Amino acid sequence: MMTRIKSFITKALRSTLLLLLSLVSLSASAEWLPVELDKLYDEPNIWNNQTDFKFTPTESGTLTIWSQDAVMHVYSQLNADETDLVYESQISSFGYASNTFEGVTFSKRTTSQVEAGKTYYITSSAGFSKDMKFYLSMQTGITNLELVKSSQPAGEMFNITDERDGQLELEFNLPATADAWATLRINDHVTDSIETRQDVNSGKLIFELKDSLYSWMQKEYYKAGDKMTLTITGLCAKTNQEIKYGTDGTLVMEWTVPGKPHYLLSLEGAEPFKSYWVPGDKDGIVTLTFDYPLMTKENGQTAGVKMQMGSADMGDAYEGYLDQEKISVDGNKLLLDFTGVRRAYEDLGLKMKWGSISLKVHDILMEDGTSSFNETSGNYGSAAFDRSYVELKSDIVAEFTPASGSQLTEKAFKVYFSEKDSYKFDGVELYYQTQEDEKYMVEVTEGITSVEEGDNGIEYTIPVPDEVFAGKNIRVEFMNVTSIDGFEHDFGVKYNPGPELTDDLNPASRSLMDGDVVASLNDIRLTFEEDVFVNSEGILPIYVTDLTTQQQVAATMAVDASDSKTVVITPTESLKDCHEYEFMINYSAIVNKEYVETNGKYGRYYKGEFLKVTLSSLYGNYDFAATPLPGATVSQLDRIAIYTKPNASFDTEFISPTRREDRFVWVETEAGEKVAECTVKDDVTNGFSINLAEPITESGKYFVVLQDSVYNMGEGYTMETNDSEVRIPYNILKAPEATITITAADPTSETKVEALESITLVFSEWVYADECQVQVLNKSTYVPHSATLTVNPKNRNMAVINFTEGALTDEGSYTITIPEASVGDQLWYESEGTTGKMNETINLYYTIGKDQGGDDDGDWKTDPANNSTVTSLYEIHVWNTTVSEMGCGSGKAIFKRDGVELEHISDASYGIDWNELVIRTSKDYTEDGIYTLEVPEGFFLDGTGNALPAVTFTWTIGEAQEETSDYVTDPANNSTVTSLYEIHVWNTTVSEMGCGSGKAVFKRDGVELEQISDASYGIDWNELVIRTSKDYTEDGVYTLEVPEGFFLDGSGQALPAVTFTWTIAEGDGIQSIKADSKQAVYTLDGRKANASQRGIIIKGGKKVLVK
Repeated sequence: MMTRIKSFITKALRSTLLLLLSLVSLSASAEWLPVELDKLYDEPNIWNNQTDFKFTPTESGTLTIWSQDAVMHVYSQLNADETDLVYESQISSFGYASNTFEGVTFSKRTTSQVEAGKTYYITSSAGFSKDMKFYLSMQTGITNLELVKSSQPAGEMFNITDERDGQLELEFNLPATADAWATLRINDHVTDSIETRQDVNSGKLIFELKDSLYSWMQKEYYKAGDKMTLTITGLCAKTNQEIKYGTDGTLVMEWTVPGKPHYLLSLEGAEPFKSYWVPGDKDGIVTLTFDYPLMTKENGQTAGVKMQMGSADMGDAYEGYLDQEKISVDGNKLLLDFTGVRRAYEDLGLKMKWGSISLKVHDILMEDGTSSFNETSGNYGSAAFDRSYVELKSDIVAEFTPASGSQLTEKAFKVYFSEKDSYKFDGVELYYQTQEDEKYMVEVTEGITSVEEGDNGIEYTIPVPDEVFAGKNIRVEFMNVTSIDGFEHDFGVKYNPGPELTDDLNPASRSLMDGDVVASLNDIRLTFEEDVFVNSEGILPIYVTDLTTQQQVAATMAVDASDSKTVVITPTESLKDCHEYEFMINYSAIVNKEYVETNGKYGRYYKGEFLKVTLSSLYGNYDFAATPLPGATVSQLDRIAIYTKPNASFDTEFISPTRREDRFVWVETEAGEKVAECTVKDDVTNGFSINLAEPITESGKYFVVLQDSVYNMGEGYTMETNDSEVRIPYNILKAPEATITITAADPTSETKVEALESITLVFSEWVYADECQVQVLNKSTYVPHSATLTVNPKNRNMAVINFTEGALTDEGSYTITIPEASVGDQLWYESEGTTGKMNETINLYYTIGKDQGGDDDGDWKTDPANNSTVTSLYEIHVWNTTVSEMGCGSGKAIFKRDGVELEHISDASYGIDWNELVIRTSKDYTEDGIYTLEVPEGFFLDGTGNALPAVTFTWTIGEAQEETSDYVTDPANNSTVTSLYEIHVWNTTVSEMGCGSGKAVFKRDGVELEQISDASYGIDWNELVIRTSKDYTEDGVYTLEVPEGFFLDGSGQALPAVTFTWTIAEGDGIQSIKADSKQAVYTLDGRKANASQRGIIIKGGKKVLVK
């Protein structure tokens, strides 16, 4: 339930009426119920009878009344007939504080000085309610008034630019009073009288010093570092003047006087405030000039800018902040750059056409660490100003000749813009396809002419190159556009239409949106504007992950039997409460009829998406959203973010803390024991956070408790506050610890074997797990393999790794990785990985095959040794151990660094031994990298002139690794294939990878074939799929040059540039499997497998993922 606050005036009138009503009730009261110390009063029948109270202390001292919901007052006298109070006899002071008594939390404190044997009368100005509680406590022996806290500590510099604007607040151990005027003095000759103000609620004394100091500063009556004193006399307890400060009630405080504060001299720019400025437009940059240098951002400048428009009372308001990257410091100037960002009414979520915008620059710090000075109270370190607002919205008209959709008859087209200054560009990109469906893009920046037409129009003539003119599906995109209103103005022009394959099949509607939170989930439905089909050829159409446990969830995807335009995704396993799920709809998993009829050559397909959905059975119980979710199981409780729900209604689209000092938030156990008090911070957009001083990590069920009136919903006239206690449940389970290791492996890690059929592991303790995936990588070829780990159910400290493709026999160095949290103890398993013990990441290393290099390198021996690390390469000695004599034949050996060709070598000289030849490069190579010498068949001859087979030698200079060492590709990098079209790329250093910006360049023998601007998601999180415009089969060396930023990691950071290389020639492996082998099953390297094979296999001539 929420209590609606009509307005501040209404609230004030209501309080006044309640006060008057309570006074009337006091007059009618004739019974005063005695109350005792240290007893909880919470009986509803007392409040219903509107009973008043009296208390007679047995000794003198300080009486404290702790109350809930209402303020208590203490009086010392009744009138003559004892039917009413003498209101002038009130002796109590009120303040906010937190205290707990018999399990009840109190937030209001009333303090009075009382004498032994005298009767005092207690009542409430707001009357009593059935929920009200209070109790009395007594403190004796206080004989002196003591200063507890000062807002400006004595002995330091007095700061007139702090958050109180030079106001001094003094808090004592008892409510205090003093003479009406205190004396402010500087250097014993400049004095002023300062009024003593009393806060009737808190009992604090308040002194306003800013005006006096500011006036003296302007008159230069003092200089920085001079001494200033404030003398307060008659200082004593409010209710007992015998309790004085010191011996005579005089308090003298001394500070150092600050120097002249730093001022804002001028403020210029952004007048009027436009909805958009092109980046760098000086009219859109506000400059604040000060009389002193500002602190730089590197040294801690905290300045920010709040923008406000509209009216919360009218339900149409915007509040936002300028990006910190747009705020800069230049000496004594603070620069606020509002350019390059569109702020039209629709962008700000405003319905009405407001004519002004308010801007407030806050937390401005000067170079010396002080805040900038502002004469207006309450605006330290800030500058507020308004600007008239103008929304720019160009009504630009673009007319293309010939019209979009036409067949080009000339090698040029024209475009007319109705506003010549509203839309500018410096070229066009023409995307097109050849008649053979190869995709290309051509930039046209030269030969573009323009002619102005009428008062404001302009017509451009844009030439079309021959190859584009002869193509089909020509699309026009303008380059480096500057638009006066910031809108994109996508004209969607297309010429020479023809059949094509596009990824523009998108849902018209869906049952759930990304980020939705729901109480339950049966299915997700995507509805398209045409009939659709589910494509499962070579791909897994839907992949669902429980992000809370990182476990895969089984699900199906099918076209709705009753609606051929709707696809239904159905989890086939139970989904768990307070878990977040990610649904990955695969690239081209949903296609249209043309795609099916042309076997994927033409038509439209959906390029896929990631859809995150969270289940929360308690979500609907609260008028706000919370992180962690209410009811969630967490490893610790330290901070809870409270914020508005997505698509919140008008009444709940804003949430903010009330900041009331008498309202508290705490954490208690299921048994009701309070274990932590919390602070509320206004640091969440459209919300706030609840913070614990120390995290709670002990397992158990807890409740975060918010008292009534802790937060507001809505704004202005429609604001509502929570009028009852809110309880948010959480379960704490200790986070899992990665302490489980292996004590043995068979075969032993870091050994050489002829083959790997399986690996038996012995763990440090009993473990539990479902069958889990193991990562296998041949580091010599960078070919990945798949494997699974299965725990022995009869002897749970043992497990076996089996390889999906059968025994590993290919020579090379292998790394086998068991990821962290693959197995764990029973507690870990039963808690779904939320607590207990689990394994740390485990790596095993094996070498398969004969030794490489040195004295035993198969048929070859080299100096420097093959596969060794050297400091330079120039002279290479080669021996063949199978022949007694060796000579040089024909062909050219290719010398490369990191896969890039350096030179061709066509000759070799004789060495000392009959079976030794010496190859010399053109220079001494010393640059770090991996070097290869690729010797073709026939380059070396035996003693009878017969050709020796091809061979490749490898060396490493320095600590270099292959440029692609962080990557795995399919087809494998540096491998020989028969065709190239679909390239899968994994980055082994990141857990998730996405596509950024830029274009990858695809080349054959160094000649550019095409530029590729996009990649689709693969099955793994760190996998992307790049497709060329056609299937390339021509012999040659192909490279894919990927620029920096084309690949991104999971946080959006750019991954470095990388180049991949393949050779197309007749060969074996995956590319040599013929499509007519419909029933045959092969592994990725082309070997025949059985039908139960798991992982990525070749079946019916196509790749299939078998989970």
